[in-house]
Amino acid sequence: GAKQSGYGLEFGTEGLKALGIPQVING
Repeated sequence: GAKQSGYGLEFGTEGLKALGIPQVING
């Protein structure tokens, strides 16, 4: 699941890509 204070921990790179957050992926 997605937590307000832990997207990277819950979703991971693949999850972030699905949400469309390249800013986080770059970091």
